[in-house]
Amino acid sequence: MWYQIGRLVSKILVIVLPVVFLMQIFCAAIPMAYMDVEYAMYKQQKDYLSNNHDTNRVLILGDSRAKASFVPDILGEDVYNLSLGGISPVESYYMLKEYLENHEAPQYLILAYGPLHLCQSEENDDNFVFWKRCIYFHTFNQKDFFELARNRKNFENNTIVDREHIYLEYSMYKAYFPNKYGAAFKKAFTTNRYRANHEKYDLMVAQRGYSLFGTEGVNGGLNGEAKKEDFAPSDMIDYYLNAIFDICREHHIQVVLEQLPMTETSYSVISSDFFEHYRNYLYDVAQRNPDIWMNPNVEMYNNDLFGDIDHLNTEGATMYSNIIKERYPKIFAQ
Repeated sequence: MWYQIGRLVSKILVIVLPVVFLMQIFCAAIPMAYMDVEYAMYKQQKDYLSNNHDTNRVLILGDSRAKASFVPDILGEDVYNLSLGGISPVESYYMLKEYLENHEAPQYLILAYGPLHLCQSEENDDNFVFWKRCIYFHTFNQKDFFELARNRKNFENNTIVDREHIYLEYSMYKAYFPNKYGAAFKKAFTTNRYRANHEKYDLMVAQRGYSLFGTEGVNGGLNGEAKKEDFAPSDMIDYYLNAIFDICREHHIQVVLEQLPMTETSYSVISSDFFEHYRNYLYDVAQRNPDIWMNPNVEMYNNDLFGDIDHLNTEGATMYSNIIKERYPKIFAQ
């Protein structure tokens, strides 16, 4: 009986393994055909970081709110928006490091994150995307991953990066295992993601990294901060935020830490404790880094300037970018 079972298993493996192998080859070779449209943003930025050698006087680094708020076409010809959806200063540090390896250093770096991406992360927190975006999209350098995996042990709040079997998990992504890419792989045969991704990629090139996210005319929903009781800083995020400051000092880059606006609906229900402790954290950052230019004030914009619960629409981004130009005439008066 065991002999027959062994033969059956062997026959199944002969059929299944080539299919799995072909799927892995397809996934590695043509990611534009099955990845969701945000992949095009990550891919375009990765190509820009590693291959392009433009000179930019001003860089923007932050999360998706920053990507949808800072419009280079308004701010200036020598401005580039390197923000990406869901990232924190942890990922931004390695992106900036790669940028500086391939580009002349900018004069100014504007950092902007929603408070949610500066506070403690919780297990399976969907607000952080290191694994489901940076690793899933294969846009995080392997050398940087191993450094970050080693460094995670130095922090109490490391769930952005940590996994129970972190190197096995990384290997499955690296090899395009079906349990990681099977669901998306099916999309290659049911949707036209290839065309959509190439269109988005080209748009990112044309707009120098700027991208809309929400497209609704008015949005009054509640953002992530409105659903949290309090703000508590993350030691890991704080470490990498300061690492960004340090690498900028080495390259004589002036850093600006800006705030991003929120809908009036969200702003009005966020707890006073959250805002108080968030400002206290920013004041602490400023005291430790007196050379950083900082705006600690989160502003409230009308709901009709947002395309969804988090992101400014075109009108809102235009208004915000013009306000930034007026706020920093030394940067944008040229």
